Amino acid sequence: MYDFLKSLDRRWIFLLMLLAVAIPIVGGWRFPERPSPMVETVFETIEDLPSGSRIWMAYDYDPGSQGELHPMGMAFARHCALKGHKMYFMTLWPQGTVMVQSCLEMLKTEFPGLVYGEDYVNFGFR
Repeated sequence: MYDFLKSLDRRWIFLLMLLAVAIPIVGGWRFPERPSPMVETVFETIEDLPSGSRIWMAYDYDPGSQGELHPMGMAFARHCALKGHKMYFMTLWPQGTVMVQSCLEMLKTEFPGLVYGEDYVNFGFR
């Protein structure tokens, strides 16, 4: 078996990869997404807080893990902004300041009524 795989032309592997990706896309397959109990708990906690509560957010990640962590951070900040909470941003990673800035830009564009210094503050790298 090893000799067969060793001598297999890599174009066959690329073709199999193409089919593995293209068939679900063309077929319109959708896989269910269910929030985990931890996600539901965080959501309900933010929902149950009175408007104007203070939320401290630590964006302790860098661009290398942005793909998996940044969407959650943005969604969390959006949820807090929708509920009218006061948000305080910081990071313990020097590269995390870029992530916080990205989130602040999102808040400026999606929530123009929020005022920096009153509704949200960036404490930066500490």
